[in-house]
Amino acid sequence: MKEKEMVVGILGGMGSYATVDFFRRLIEAFPAEKEWDRPRVIIDNNCTMPSRVRAILYHENEEYLTALLCQSVNHLAMCGANKIILACNTSHYFLPEIKKRLPEKASYLMNIIEACALVLQERKIHEVFLIASEGTIQSKIYDEVFCQYGIDIIEPSLDEYVIIREFIETIKQNKISEKKIAQFEQYLNHINYPIVLGCTELPVFLSHCRKENILDFNRIIDPLQCVIDQLVKQYYKKKR
Repeated sequence: MKEKEMVVGILGGMGSYATVDFFRRLIEAFPAEKEWDRPRVIIDNNCTMPSRVRAILYHENEEYLTALLCQSVNHLAMCGANKIILACNTSHYFLPEIKKRLPEKASYLMNIIEACALVLQERKIHEVFLIASEGTIQSKIYDEVFCQYGIDIIEPSLDEYVIIREFIETIKQNKISEKKIAQFEQYLNHINYPIVLGCTELPVFLSHCRKENILDFNRIIDPLQCVIDQLVKQYYKKKR
């Protein structure tokens, strides 16, 4: 029997197109002949959040942002969500403080970075190249988790931050094009390590990439997909 009580809460809007893509993939991950064979999903597309990157790098609106994140977690929990996912890598920097302020909701919060680390550990991968925003990289939120699993991180150079930010903004503004897709494929192909997509916009880009003879998708790890797989296993763990 499946765990009918699971209610997934998505704290999204950071950005919205990434949230839409995550919701679609989450639904597709649950094999179901009828809608009621899937878990309930509640989405708070809170696109009013100020910049997570600027909050980390410059402490800009840091307290306000933390309060908004807590407010959204509370709203999702009040609506019945008991598996809450922050659909933004950078926002995981604030996860410890959210748990501190909302201790009764701490067990509901899933961590996409930990889910990714578990997958890498299972695949015996000990070194990865992290593609992410400068806020995510400089906050060391991946380092803090991955070091516990014996995984080393290779970071982009400072010059690459501009390239990565352009990829991220392309999705946030819904301005994807064949030219940008080709540039993204070229960028990934120059990396000689397993790759972690440490920004929720990047899997949207990846879904447009050509699989045949262009990219080795087996060496590209998406933390959001890792947490989707984790949810599916939990949902069906009692099914025989």
